[in-house]
Amino acid sequence: MLTAKPVLYVANVDEDSAATGNDYSKRVIDYAADEGAQAVVISAQIEAEISQLDAGEQAEFLEPLGLDEPGLSRLIHAG
Repeated sequence: MLTAKPVLYVANVDEDSAATGNDYSKRVIDYAADEGAQAVVISAQIEAEISQLDAGEQAEFLEPLGLDEPGLSRLIHAG
């Protein structure tokens, strides 16, 4: 059944909230936890920007933002 499948919630936040989330993403995380699901916080804007860079440049771009890896990687790990 479709309802028996695991659920993964993805919260899209602004660039400044990508590392820590914001009030809205915290609500998504709390809701997911209540449902027994996982949640991942990403910034689509950051993902669009790093898709244009090579791997070395990506790491340099993410570091000042407080991110260890791209949101796509976090999404893959959670999935």
